[in-house]
Amino acid sequence: MLERIWCQFISQIPVRNSNLAKTIIVSVIYKALNVIVQFVLIRITLSYLGSNDYGFWMVLSTIFTSFNIFDFGLGNGLRNKLTQALSDNDYVSAKQYVSTTYLALTGIFTFIFFTGFLAWPFIDWNWVFNAISVPKETVNLITLVTLAMFCLRLVTNLLTSILLAIHKADTVELINLIINAVTLLSILLIKWSQPTSPLFITTFLYGFIPVFVLIIASLYVFNKDVRIRPGIHYVKRDALSALKGLGSQFFILQICSMIFVTAPSFIIAHLFSTSEVTTYTIVYRYLSLLIVLSNVIIVPYWSRITEAAHLNNFGWIRKAVMSLIILWLVGCLIATCLVLVSDWFFDIWLGEDNPKAPWMLTLITAISVMVMIFNTIFSTVLNAVSKIRLQLFLGVLVAGSSIPLMVVITQQFHFGLVTIPLTLILCMVPTLILQPLQYFKVIKGEARGIWNK
Repeated sequence: MLERIWCQFISQIPVRNSNLAKTIIVSVIYKALNVIVQFVLIRITLSYLGSNDYGFWMVLSTIFTSFNIFDFGLGNGLRNKLTQALSDNDYVSAKQYVSTTYLALTGIFTFIFFTGFLAWPFIDWNWVFNAISVPKETVNLITLVTLAMFCLRLVTNLLTSILLAIHKADTVELINLIINAVTLLSILLIKWSQPTSPLFITTFLYGFIPVFVLIIASLYVFNKDVRIRPGIHYVKRDALSALKGLGSQFFILQICSMIFVTAPSFIIAHLFSTSEVTTYTIVYRYLSLLIVLSNVIIVPYWSRITEAAHLNNFGWIRKAVMSLIILWLVGCLIATCLVLVSDWFFDIWLGEDNPKAPWMLTLITAISVMVMIFNTIFSTVLNAVSKIRLQLFLGVLVAGSSIPLMVVITQQFHFGLVTIPLTLILCMVPTLILQPLQYFKVIKGEARGIWNK
């Protein structure tokens, strides 16, 4: 049945060219393989580090992962501007945008690293992560390595925005698959060799491997596609000004997204324990299969929608959004099935390392995930057409209210870990109402004031 629904969905995708359906199908294949690798990687890492160290590492990993999008909005700004330049066959502007963004990010993150390096010795990192069971020297060294890898990752990860701008979402998924596969092989190797500092080595591998793979991939892509190959002589101040106007707004959204993503792990670590971080993370990773699948399908649409809006083809955008909403309804059915078989799956997946997550936690987390996916459909369209001012206010509201609400509800009602996804749902209610409303105003040409900014 699901196969028939999927085939029908693919056949009805309103493609702007024949490559869109191919991109989605290939991306799904790569992502499916990637999910398998990630599930194996989680089990191997959990059994290798143990529940407490894994919980600490997951808090740090969540921050590291969320910071991957923290590029001061320049990545998304570049994505929109590069798509528009290539649509107009303006290859000089395309190279200027790419070259200027690389130089700007290199300068910014060089400054951030040295600033963080100077402040690093004066911060009690054990208190920050509530890592009572981890030696102070180990935590300090891990945070310094994470800072260095974070800065390198943010610069090299700009390749993702470039590939998405040129409609190569499948290549992005292939790169992610290679990163996780190499990481899995490396973790298996160090588990076999039994080093003296497993937590540090695990952190280093998770940070270094993505940077290395992205550097190799960047050299290959820029050698193959001369239209976007950066060069120091293409760096222009005017290009940076064009990127900053849009990028500054994306930057605020990225900060809000980072807070929203990292807050649960921090709150759980401080109000519960790092071992409970493991429980929540296992449930969230399991249900993030839905986020993974939705992103594989939604992400290629961003640059296509930017191109369609640039050419005033709003009819295509309407059909695309309707197809995504239909697929979201199918996702709700899949989410129901995942919740029903969750206990059985956790036993098979984790074996004796299964943290025995409460069924209600799985159910509420599934609902929060589906609400998040629904919001993503409309935020993607609005981001693609650069109508993000309302999102800025909503993002600040959601991010600013999420942490205090988690703390207050947890302490007052004693619902346990269920409080976390329940609070996330409450925080997303404003976006659940206002983003679709803004989309319909924009698509009908009725947007005025803040609805059109």
